[in-house]
Amino acid sequence: VALSILVATFASYTALDLGGRVAPAQRPTHGIWLAAAALIMGGGIWSMHFVAMLAFVMPMPMSYDVGLTVLSLLLAILIASGGFYVISRPGVSRPRLVLSGVFMGIAISGMHYTGMAAMRGRAELSYDSLWVALSVIIAIGAATAALWLLFRTTDPGQKLAAAIVMGLAISGMHYTGMRAAVFTAHATREDAHEDATLDRT
Repeated sequence: VALSILVATFASYTALDLGGRVAPAQRPTHGIWLAAAALIMGGGIWSMHFVAMLAFVMPMPMSYDVGLTVLSLLLAILIASGGFYVISRPGVSRPRLVLSGVFMGIAISGMHYTGMAAMRGRAELSYDSLWVALSVIIAIGAATAALWLLFRTTDPGQKLAAAIVMGLAISGMHYTGMRAAVFTAHATREDAHEDATLDRT
């Protein structure tokens, strides 16, 4: 769990540092910085999720659908690129700051719930809608706060603070989303046989 939070914070610091270089850059460097920032942010969100899932102990074997797992990574990268594109336009305004935060929050939560849909095992996954809504609010709110901290000043300490807040946005969303998850085990043939044996006795 601690490692997953460190991964999220480190990736956020690197991605936000690169994201801050997008606005003043000229083409084609502008596109390179944007792609690099999105790749690292999306990859950081994805890495944090699966490191955290290693900390999640299930009383049954679990696996992941490859297609959905790859899709979860691509979604995080593409939506994060939208967030960096919006915030990198000349003259940072409050509406664009909020819109960028929404993009980042959706990148975080979209990756998480797509990654969760990729889980395969002898259990049915459902969610508590209230906790799901709270997880998305945490992602968007904290991501917006992180971007505000980053773009209001060039102070290195502020950049570190922004990375910590963005790391908390990613990890906070993940663990709140996990609180929303409800796993219901499927009955196996062995379980049915045991129940039948108990009934006969």
